[in-house]
Amino acid sequence: PAFVTMSAIVREALVDLNSPAAVAQASQLPLGGVSADMLETLLEVCRAYQIAKRDARCIDFADMLVGVCDEIRVGSPRALKLQSLYAHVQTDEAQDSSPSRWLIATHLGAKAKSLVSVGDLRQSVYGFTGARPDLFKGRLAAGAKLLTLPVNRRSEASIVDAGNRVAEGKDWNLGGACSPRPEAGPGKVSVWKDTDSPGVEASRVESSMFDLEQIQ
Repeated sequence: PAFVTMSAIVREALVDLNSPAAVAQASQLPLGGVSADMLETLLEVCRAYQIAKRDARCIDFADMLVGVCDEIRVGSPRALKLQSLYAHVQTDEAQDSSPSRWLIATHLGAKAKSLVSVGDLRQSVYGFTGARPDLFKGRLAAGAKLLTLPVNRRSEASIVDAGNRVAEGKDWNLGGACSPRPEAGPGKVSVWKDTDSPGVEASRVESSMFDLEQIQ
């Protein structure tokens, strides 16, 4: 439901629901056209939702993230212990991470040998769920080293070229233009009937994977 999604966006953005600044903080979030007049009502519903979950003794995914962030922000022994567990920290699809996820990743990586954030701002498509691609760029501003993959090995040439044209000159085009793999040809689309059994579909996937292995 839309309400659950909006509640998760508010929570993962680490908005303090009981703070006088909650409305101002929430006004900066992508909440699907919620007007300024509706924000306070939305926050009231979010507060009621938190109470209902507490009374039912249950949590959702956003609560898990926020619970860890709360431990980090107060510098609890458990949060400090987490930093000693990992020599290397890597986040994938970093362009679609929320503030809470970024806080956890940077906390875990603060004392690690490396913190690698794998992502592509050209593929950031989850703004409607609270993603903050600008935080990816913030890592670069803080001194992180940018490593790029100049060859796209997933798509055929026309798709890569179209993507380059759309991204040209944009401030989120961090890696610049990329090239298709030298042997990239036209794409292939396979249509499977809905009536195919799971066994038949599995066989087709296996055959496709075998064909790719032979190409590579």
